Amino acid sequence: MADAGAGGSDDSSPGECNLGKGCIVAQGNAIRELTADTENIYWVEHGTFDELGNYDNDGRLLKRGLSSGAITELARQLPGPLSVAVTPTHVFMYLDQVWDGKLRFSLARVPIAGGAAQIVALDASSNGSSSEPCRHCLVHANDTLYFPSPEGVFKIAAGDAQPSPFSPLHASSLAIAGEYLYLVTRGVDSVWRVSLAGGVATQLSAEPLQGIQVWGDSVYSLDAGGSTSYLARMPATGGPWLRLPKAQRGFADELQIAGGWFTYSMVADGGQKFVVGPLSDSGSALITLVLPWNSVTAWVGTAQGIFWTGGRVIRQRLNTE
Repeated sequence: MADAGAGGSDDSSPGECNLGKGCIVAQGNAIRELTADTENIYWVEHGTFDELGNYDNDGRLLKRGLSSGAITELARQLPGPLSVAVTPTHVFMYLDQVWDGKLRFSLARVPIAGGAAQIVALDASSNGSSSEPCRHCLVHANDTLYFPSPEGVFKIAAGDAQPSPFSPLHASSLAIAGEYLYLVTRGVDSVWRVSLAGGVATQLSAEPLQGIQVWGDSVYSLDAGGSTSYLARMPATGGPWLRLPKAQRGFADELQIAGGWFTYSMVADGGQKFVVGPLSDSGSALITLVLPWNSVTAWVGTAQGIFWTGGRVIRQRLNTE
């Protein structure tokens, strides 16, 4: 697959990161997923195959400092890392090449400073079920990770050897804010929240939209009706969805929120566009990046800007007011 930034600047200097297709910040092999915290971006390289098609078990986990730009390898010889999420103590990954008599998925973690990978759950599905995706559904509160499975939502804290059940609800989207886990359920779609201390789930809305995010006292989602898309929100305690200005032409398909900034991708005019703006003034949102359709395999929105990859190169486009 071609580099997602093909045709843009190859200059990695900061001055180029707010222009055109942004700047190159890292290069790798078969980069599958990106995530970020307030200090670093993290990514996984799936690894290589020999001339006979045998997998080399050489996946890697890496990070890059948002301010320093320093790149650090956190783990190597990983068996097929697919996705990545971070807590204050660990980096978690789904792996797709774990052998125990058969090819099987697993959930693994690596200490935040780097080290050996520890498998904490075998036969874990990165989709939470066999048929529907749950993108960016590894979420955390402090050192505890929450994730979907075919049996419901599970959790694992830094000191736990294995996950434990948290909620029987089956999630297609997860978010955490304050003392609550928010989720959209599969099948009979609706939005719920569950206290992290445990207890009965409370339904917030019977009208779920796209994948949810939570910031402040509101739940956010995407309202993509027909040929027009909106950022939408509702109170974190439940209620009706409210469309926010401004409307964007095209079909919005993924929302991320970080540091008071929202970023969402959309399909429009045969390409993939990224809309970025501050939550304090959604009407000032701009389409800051336009890329060929199917040229982006993974992206993450941060308060500093968008990072994206087509598999071999990671690029950044800075946020600007």
